[in-house]
Amino acid sequence: MQIRFFPKLILLISAFLSGAILACGEMPSKSVATIGTVEITQQSLDYRAAIQAAYGGDTLPMPTALVAAGNDALAEDVAASLGLTPTSEEIQQFVSHVDETSKAPDILQKVKNVFGEDSLSYINIYLKPKVVEAKLQRYQAFDTAAQNDGRRRIQQAYAVVAEGKSFAEAASVVGGIASVDTFTTATKPTVPEELAKFGQGNSDPHPLAVLAEQHLKPGVVFQQVVEDDKAYRIVRLLDRNSERSIVEIVSIAKGDYHAWLRKRAEGIPIVLHDKNLADSVKAKHGTTWWVPAIVVK
Repeated sequence: MQIRFFPKLILLISAFLSGAILACGEMPSKSVATIGTVEITQQSLDYRAAIQAAYGGDTLPMPTALVAAGNDALAEDVAASLGLTPTSEEIQQFVSHVDETSKAPDILQKVKNVFGEDSLSYINIYLKPKVVEAKLQRYQAFDTAAQNDGRRRIQQAYAVVAEGKSFAEAASVVGGIASVDTFTTATKPTVPEELAKFGQGNSDPHPLAVLAEQHLKPGVVFQQVVEDDKAYRIVRLLDRNSERSIVEIVSIAKGDYHAWLRKRAEGIPIVLHDKNLADSVKAKHGTTWWVPAIVVK
């Protein structure tokens, strides 16, 4: 039997502040680093350091601010290499969305106060990286090359179950996780952390709850692999009544996003123009994977 994959639609970030121009950069300032195609200025590091204080913490040390900027720069270059650079429309939509739905408007205002009238830096330093990250995560989650191992293993698990063996046996064979879950019509999906903190919610029932209630018969294995951004699953309905559905699942987690991003970012040149700062970064954050690749020029 040929197995078809059944992707779950997930939200791509939408929303952003009107009037911003994506291509514009930050305020002119001394360049302290060049990571790939991204220029990092002293002013941008000062902003990053102050954002932490807006959240109620201490001002970030400069080496830590540089590492945060470096992480964003590497992600931005990877996104550009894949044709995933956010469009002006995406940025504008997300800015508006943050303004309209933030659950912590007082903190958001404090962050904006850090940037003052420099709205372009607010967008490029504080908001744009969140859009880049969301686009990269979605790409990696549904890229067949990146997820080839998981697809192969879930197909193997399906074959084991089709032979009449238990879900637990199938999970054991492929290194997956077997579970029994109960869903009700009120069960809601988990909101990704990067969206939840901006008030992004979803009132729809959990996709597996919908599947169990509308498409499964008791005792029958669903004939498609269920795919979302986190895992591949095969599903069988065990029992259903008017209040809840009980399903048996074998799950194969998708490949790690951060490992994928690191592999994609390897080879991007990392140049610091300040030896003292470079030494401080290496001393304080030497275990960050890209820090040993720093070149001082």
